Amino acid sequence: MATDHNFYQGFEGEPELIVELRVARARKATVRAWTGYFDELMALVPPSAEGWTGLALHYHLCTGWQEENEWIDPDPADTRSKLDAARDLLSSETARSFADALLSLYGGVVREGGVVVWRLE
Repeated sequence: MATDHNFYQGFEGEPELIVELRVARARKATVRAWTGYFDELMALVPPSAEGWTGLALHYHLCTGWQEENEWIDPDPADTRSKLDAARDLLSSETARSFADALLSLYGGVVREGGVVVWRLE
């Protein structure tokens, strides 16, 4: 049974972010969200001494990841670490709940393997 989290309700017509954990091609968890929650979270992710890495690199440098039909996170461990550090800095309870859902999804990669797939609609 897949776990679903919806942070998009009430934002219909706005861009929607869909993040999925897939294990052996089966969808195990999905987080749907208004992109504003994601933007708020990513604004709080600082670059490391070497610069942006992982998802933050692709997000902040606009590498085109959001234009792909599906984008597979190349470094889930780095992304989870960055999201975890930024989570406590969020001001809104809903944005923190969104971050918690993402962290739980990324925890599934550690527990079950698989990939994290991102897309915008």
